Amino acid sequence: MTTDEMNSTFREFALMFLGRLPVEEDIPFAESLDRSALDGSIDSLKVVDDYLAFVQANLEHLTESEYNNLVLRCGGYMGECIRMTWPASYDWIDYDDYMPSHPQMQNLLPERALGTCALLVRKPDGMILPLNKVLRFLHEGPENSVHYFAHCESQYHQ
Repeated sequence: MTTDEMNSTFREFALMFLGRLPVEEDIPFAESLDRSALDGSIDSLKVVDDYLAFVQANLEHLTESEYNNLVLRCGGYMGECIRMTWPASYDWIDYDDYMPSHPQMQNLLPERALGTCALLVRKPDGMILPLNKVLRFLHEGPENSVHYFAHCESQYHQ
């Protein structure tokens, strides 16, 4: 996929997370997410942290499809908050397109998986893993705050 296609795909995932793009299957526990507070800002990710804490407490009730969709959509929203805050600095890229030109990352990210299938590249030479951060929150807890993760990106833009 081209950069524009990847950016468009993850923009759609973000819109699905917001409930603004019709889908067959909404995110799990959508009623527990205050979507009206999600304005695309980094600060709006505090609301996402609250939602993820609820989901984490109810993780055993999710189907595999719900789980996968949640990670892609929530990670997409978080990544788009970052990308839209600093639009000239970030682009989504597929794991398979990124790794050939970054072989030194192979030990850190040995395979394409749900948390690594797409990376958010910070120009000129960095990258972050929004999908993986959502996974870590779901499995390790609120110490993996998506708000804090995104807020830390501001250090690269001062």
